[in-house]
Amino acid sequence: MHIPSFLKRSLSSLRGGSWLTVAVGAMLLFLFPCDGYADRYVDGRVAATGTGTLESPFKTIQEAAAVATAGETVFIRAGTYRETVTPANSGTDSASQITFQPYKDEAVTISGADVVATKWMQASGKIYSTELPDLYKSTLNQDEQVFVDGEMFTLARFPNIPAGADRLQPGEAAYLRIDTVTPKQEVKNGAKDHEWPVGNGGAVTFTFRDSALTQETGYWNDATLWIVPSQHKAWGFGAIGPVLSHTKTPEGGGEVRAMIYDGTESFFHFHPGETRYYLFNTKACLDAPGEWWLDKATRRLFVWTPQGDSPASHTVEVKRRDYAFDLTDRSYITIKGIQTFAATITTDRDLGNGAGHGAWVSGNRGGYGLPQGAPGAHHITLDGIKARYVSHFEGTTGHLHSQWINSSGIALSGSHHVLQNSSIAYSAGNGVVVFGDNHLIRNNIIHDVAYSAPLASGIYIAQIADNSKGTKILPMDFEIANNTLFRSGWGLIDGSNLFSSDKSKPSRIHHNFIDGAGLMTRDVGGVRFVGHRDNPPLVNGTRIDHNFVRNVTSYLGNALYLDFNDGYVA
Repeated sequence: MHIPSFLKRSLSSLRGGSWLTVAVGAMLLFLFPCDGYADRYVDGRVAATGTGTLESPFKTIQEAAAVATAGETVFIRAGTYRETVTPANSGTDSASQITFQPYKDEAVTISGADVVATKWMQASGKIYSTELPDLYKSTLNQDEQVFVDGEMFTLARFPNIPAGADRLQPGEAAYLRIDTVTPKQEVKNGAKDHEWPVGNGGAVTFTFRDSALTQETGYWNDATLWIVPSQHKAWGFGAIGPVLSHTKTPEGGGEVRAMIYDGTESFFHFHPGETRYYLFNTKACLDAPGEWWLDKATRRLFVWTPQGDSPASHTVEVKRRDYAFDLTDRSYITIKGIQTFAATITTDRDLGNGAGHGAWVSGNRGGYGLPQGAPGAHHITLDGIKARYVSHFEGTTGHLHSQWINSSGIALSGSHHVLQNSSIAYSAGNGVVVFGDNHLIRNNIIHDVAYSAPLASGIYIAQIADNSKGTKILPMDFEIANNTLFRSGWGLIDGSNLFSSDKSKPSRIHHNFIDGAGLMTRDVGGVRFVGHRDNPPLVNGTRIDHNFVRNVTSYLGNALYLDFNDGYVA
């Protein structure tokens, strides 16, 4: 039986009371039946959807989410649910939440990927192909992603990642080095070259030569370039863009003209013999097990399995949804013990689309005179979730400082959210990005993030966001405690925008274990704060204590990075 929230409160006050109050409680239960407060049940294995009872469950979680109201629990039977869940209602208070959880600890996964069910044919050698029914239409500007038997495959590239190599530290054999480079030419906003529109901050074109590119003229014309423009300078984020032309040189190497996207032209620094790059996303690169390529014009997917056999003998999936849960403007909702795959969770779908500026640049850095708006979503709890492959993109195509801050990772915007006892693994960007105030992030394991080398972290506290109500919320009064974070292409905890409203009760980052930031980039900290030198009244003694940080070994890497700021207590 499910007890209405007002009776829960009444009965809780009766504990230890007289026989009279107990009798009154029993009479209340008799007089006020619990119709309308029944729990909901979901079982994706049933042939047809039912009424939502245990005996006649709904077939999809969304059917339950459309009718669940305050105080109810949605119990989900074992299985993989390929859908985005958007609750229609909110809870009313902490005693009357809407809860989504597995039934009796059964294994429940909400997936953003769909199984490829079309027929496979042998294309050539050990490469097989099939025609997909559609392409991925991401509202977050993210990229196609392919999985075989639950593991992410690599979009075909040259040179290949050596067999068994680490994606974040694949070794020198996974990269080429430029020999010479011509001066850069800036491309203004709004221009268009190839299929790539130039967004906020513009782009640059340049030409480089490499003796390792021995292929005939035009071989790389349709490829995409991934490159780290900065080498001994700051950051070293990975940028991508189209190859505009490729020519075989008389000396026997190759010359490539390319465009890459990076909002600040002055941060492009090329160092012949040192600057790393690779070429990818062309059929010519599909030459090794564990790779895939998609001809978007024909929707034809090509795959080479590790065994070289037909993908029909495996489970092949393609990413098709951004979100497992969309909790925009919802409150008092708990998600407990659920796994997510190839999708993320958001409390504000309007945070950003990954196309242009993010909070790092577009916000007024240090501007503590901005209005503090009422949050959209509040009191959301994520407890014991297991999230894998939360965000995926191949690299930065917008502003290097900010493109993926708002729109990658689990996105928590609003007030009084809790993320606890959970694991988040494998993200091209953030593990979790947090906006707003009074959030608690504790006892989580977050690892293998920022694997495309953007400005992103295991936990990124974003400065200012326009939420779906059009209000501004400053990040303050957080507690980030007892988390284990390891292996990031860039940062692991970035608290640059973490403020405190009360100096006697400051925001606090404490008792976290942090291992291995900056595996693909440089100028980073295990715990990092930057950019608030002029407003220590807003910082208000934000505190960093009792953290264990190791293996920040990149150029300009520090365990604790305090840069251009004042007012913190470490």
